[in-house]
Parts: sequence; structure tokens; C-alpha cells
Amino acid sequence: MKGFSIALCLALVVSTSCAMAKELSDEETAQLAIIKAGKLGLFTGQIKRLNNKEISIYDDNSEVAVSPGRYSVTLGRFPLSNTASVTCITEAGHAYKANEDSCVDLGLSEGSKRYFDTQEKKQGESLQAKYAEYKILLQTPQPYEKLEEIYRDFDAPKGIFSQDPEKLRAQVELQIQPYFEKKRLDQARHQALVDEANAKYEKRMQLEEAARKQSEQKQLASFRKSLAEGDSTNCGLVIEKKAKLVKVQLKSSGTEQWLKLDEVFLPDHSCDIGETISADSGKIGFRAGQKVCKTITDVTLSAPTEYIVMGSRQYKENKGRNEVVGFVEGSSGENIQIRISGITFVNNMDARLAASYGGERAGVISQKSVDQMSGYNGVDIRVGQITWDKASSGWSVCN
Repeated sequence: MKGFSIALCLALVVSTSCAMAKELSDEETAQLAIIKAGKLGLFTGQIKRLNNKEISIYDDNSEVAVSPGRYSVTLGRFPLSNTASVTCITEAGHAYKANEDSCVDLGLSEGSKRYFDTQEKKQGESLQAKYAEYKILLQTPQPYEKLEEIYRDFDAPKGIFSQDPEKLRAQVELQIQPYFEKKRLDQARHQALVDEANAKYEKRMQLEEAARKQSEQKQLASFRKSLAEGDSTNCGLVIEKKAKLVKVQLKSSGTEQWLKLDEVFLPDHSCDIGETISADSGKIGFRAGQKVCKTITDVTLSAPTEYIVMGSRQYKENKGRNEVVGFVEGSSGENIQIRISGITFVNNMDARLAASYGGERAGVISQKSVDQMSGYNGVDIRVGQITWDKASSGWSVCN
């Protein structure tokens, strides 16, 4: 491979003249791969570059330099009916022999070997010079910055630093140890200051939180003491008040209910006490404000695919279920009033299997939030809509 030259023909016909390429330097050879034509009785002496990844070589022992990659190499004699094709996957610095059977990796080319040997020799000489410099410097105390530089060379030793014939590593560790100890102490002092500041901040937050809770308790006690008919509470208007009881008209249902005084809060507080709505089983109950869920099966969701036939977009039917979430607004007998907050379609197909079908590009939906669903109890329901349903029709309290 030493001192080779290559002829590159940039035209697409064999009759066009070709310019001789310059001989590559060892460094250039180390950056490129060399493909060499095997013996197939070739005779035209031409190499044709068809494009970036396709090469034709028509001459026995012709060579072409290429960037690392995958190439389709055509070998043979003119006319092109007498050709063979082989694929070469090349690495930088390697040489390959292409024939009609295979593309054989011959290992590093001669130019690459010379380059790497030269680089290794230069690196060794550089390390030798640096080691000699450090030997002189370490005879006297050095500043921390220089000791850190020397220490790094011994931290991942190469060449003479791994051999360390003059035992310089022990010398640099002896000099740098006081700096390391000082750095450790400085870091410890800094961490102590940080911990002290964090402890003070946490203490201040605890005191502020305790003061806030004490203030809220005083405000709540004053509110409960001064409650009168017509005042608003977190659950509704006060109808009547006794020493430890308050009758409230529940804002969720309009019904009247006695509450303990310590169950009443300011109007901006949520109402966790409401009318209980029992299901037919008698085991499930709901209160106004509770979050409820229901699963509706045998649901179909159409989704567009990427296919268009005769100008019309094609759709795929997805079979699955709808997970419906809402909040109880009120009740009437066995029925509950629900504000729908979310509807999520879930495909019956396993999520991994759905993904293997190509996802939404193929019209397959694994899981998707929807704004509405049709045909529930004969009507459409939408997110944000208030609807009535039986408490026993599959609704349950959810988190």
C-alpha cells in the first residue's frame, strides 16, 4: 500500500478521461479507508465514482480512498454485463480487498501504521520531556496549581509516568497533601455554615407556620362564636344555631342538616360534610363534592391513518373502554348529579402490541383523552357537562 496513487473518474461513462489523484499523506491515510480491487481479469484502468456511497472499480489492484461508511462496490470488465457487486463497510485507517465474493478487511493500511507509530513515538517523547521537567521542579516546593497539574499526569499514568523510575509520584503527593487537607477543611467549614443557615431557615419556617395556624384558629373560633342566622359557612347558609349545633342549608343539594359547631368552617373552606347518597346495595355511599369514577366498556373510537385511497382519508376502528371521572354535585332519590371532568379512551389492545402497529400513524390509539362520548343512556355526555345517573350504575369513589 506504500506510495500508492489512485485514478478517480468523476464522469458517468468509461470513455471520459480521468485525473490522477495526489498521493495521500500518512495522516490522510489514517483518516480514510482504502478499497482495493481484487483480481477479476480487469483491464480498463479506470475507477468511477458514481455517487457518495457507490463506487465502481474496473482495474485489477486499483485503489480508492473513501470516508468511513457503507459502500456498494461494483467490480468487473467493460461492458457492465460482466460485473460483480460487493458491499464494503469501512473503518478509518483500514484497507479492504474487494472481490466478487466479499470485502475482506486487511487491517490497518501501511500508511496508517506509520502514522500511528509516529504519533505514539511523539507522545512517548513528549511524556519523557515532561517527566524530566517535573523531576527538576519537584526538587523545590511548588505552588498548588503546578502540583495539581503534575498530580493529574500521575492520576491516569501513561508511558514513563506509569513506570515512574524516579519515584516522583511519592514526591508530588507529599507536597500536595497539605493543600488537599486545607481544601478538605475549607469544604467542611463551608458545609457547616450551609447546614447552620438551613437549620435557621427551617426553624423560622416552623415558627411562621405555628403562628399562621394559631392565627387561623383564633379567626375560626371568633367566626364560630359570632355565627348567626343568614351567615354563610363552608357548607351553606345558617338556618338556626344552638350552643353546640348549627342547622345549615347545604349548598350542594338545598337540604337542611344539623352540624356540630366544630364541623363548620369559613366560607372559603371546602365542605367535606354533605348528604350521603346510598346505592341500591346499601354498601356504597356518595357525598356532594366527592370524586367518582366509572368504566364504560364496548366503546369504539375512530382514528385517521396515514393512508389515502382515491382522495379519501382511511380510518381505523379502535375497540376499548372509556374511563369517566366526575364530581358529585347533588342527589335526588337514588340518582346522583355528576359534573363530568374527564373521559379517557383506553384500547383493549396491550400497549406494547399497539405500539408495534405503528401508533397513531397507523390509526392505532393506545390511550387518549376525549371531549365527549355518544350513546350513554341514549344521550351524549361531554367534559364539563352536568348529568344525572343512578348511584348504583357502576359509579365508585376514586382518588
